[in-house]
Parts: sequence; structure tokens; C-alpha cells
Amino acid sequence: DNGKAIYERARERALQELGPVPRSLWLREYDKNQELTKKLTEFEEKLLQNDQLLSENTNKLNELKAEKAQVEEKLKEARLN
Repeated sequence: DNGKAIYERARERALQELGPVPRSLWLREYDKNQELTKKLTEFEEKLLQNDQLLSENTNKLNELKAEKAQVEEKLKEARLN
């Protein structure tokens, strides 16, 4: 199982860096890390969606400003004639 292999490699690295860690603590922290990683990924996806929406809204706003400027110019010309 790939998940178990990842878990074992991560545990080996932790043992090398920290020394022996009680299995219950290791499992609890590993699970917490997995949960935080999932939340971070979800947050990053939402952030990307918000960035895309912001870009779309900025483009639409710029289009509307340009359209408004054209209408104002036409009104100005109509008043002069």
C-alpha cells in the first residue's frame, strides 16, 4: 500500500531527526498533519478560485468603464450638436 510506504518513510525520517517517539504520539501527529495538509490544499483551491473570480470581475469592470466612457463621449457629442 502506497500510503503505508509513505507513512513508514516519514516515520523513519522523524526517528532520525527526533529520536524515538511513542507510536501513539507519532500516529496522532501524523494524522493531524494529514488533516492540516488536506485543509491547506482545500484553502489553496478556494484561493485560486477567488483569484480567478477577481480577475474575471476586474476584466468585466474594465469593460464596463470603457463602455461608460464611450457612452459619455457620445452624450457629449450629442449635446454639442
